[in-house]
Amino acid sequence: MTGTNEIWWADLALAVARLSTAPGSLSADEVGKITAMLGMSRTGHRPAQAEPATAERPAPSIVVDTSEAIHRDPESSVAHVPPETDPVVTTFGQGGGHHSSSAGSLEALDVQQPPPWSDMPALPSAASVVRREPPHVPLFRLGAARGILQATVSRAEADGEVDVPAVLRFLAAAKPLPRLPRRQRPTLRYGVQLLIDHARGMSLFERDQATLRVDLTRLVGAAAMSVWHFEGTPEVGLDDEPYHLPAARTVVVVSTFGARPAYDSSFAPGQWAALVDAWRRHGIKPVALAPVPRDRFPHWLTALMPVVTWDRSTTVAAVRAAMDGWARG
Repeated sequence: MTGTNEIWWADLALAVARLSTAPGSLSADEVGKITAMLGMSRTGHRPAQAEPATAERPAPSIVVDTSEAIHRDPESSVAHVPPETDPVVTTFGQGGGHHSSSAGSLEALDVQQPPPWSDMPALPSAASVVRREPPHVPLFRLGAARGILQATVSRAEADGEVDVPAVLRFLAAAKPLPRLPRRQRPTLRYGVQLLIDHARGMSLFERDQATLRVDLTRLVGAAAMSVWHFEGTPEVGLDDEPYHLPAARTVVVVSTFGARPAYDSSFAPGQWAALVDAWRRHGIKPVALAPVPRDRFPHWLTALMPVVTWDRSTTVAAVRAAMDGWARG
């Protein structure tokens, strides 16, 4: 209501509901009297009110359903419809027209009808998606790996050109030559055994280990190459077989040797010392290849064998310096 003296259709509906003893018990004349008492004519006359600035929208017609009593709380202005009664739904059109329908007459939705996107192709399952590993960048720089590995595994043998200065020294001393002295040169003909550690500290370098194995095989040949897999110390392999000294004359051990931050507890310096001693007695050259900085090398390891840093900063000159420094030390 916009004013205290205005009467609206809701008041008429409430008066009719209050005075009705049963649905439809009031005659048309009685309804007309109630309308007149409320100051409303049956033709829809309402008290005059100020005209709005804009054109007034026609008042919507309302369908009053008196089949069930409508109850109003004395302390509230809200009318309540009994729950067992289907509420009246009034829809207004653009021209002020309306139509009413009961909630029970609404058409049921067909829940069995497939959604419009059901004919679209299904997305591939997670199991069928091919997971591609990121491109692998080896620890040794591309183009330098072959020279670094050759400097690491080669042995110096006196089978080069004739050592003329050595021959002159024998002749000057009037000594016979037991054999013709020759200059030393590096060689790979004695083969290589690669020992790969699978301890916890090496779990991040599995792809690098596979790359190293391929590079060494290409360098020395498959016939002169052997591989031994172990964890911690090589005495027992991953297949529980005992370790035997190889026919190769060079052994390359790939491991962290318990250096920080791996802290592998399976490393025993005493067992490594005994194994290195056995290698040297049989003329085998041991070399360690560790993917850790030089300042993290264990002291007991550098006292047993030369250690090469397995890193992109390693060069051929650095490998030769490590070999010569250990031989002089």
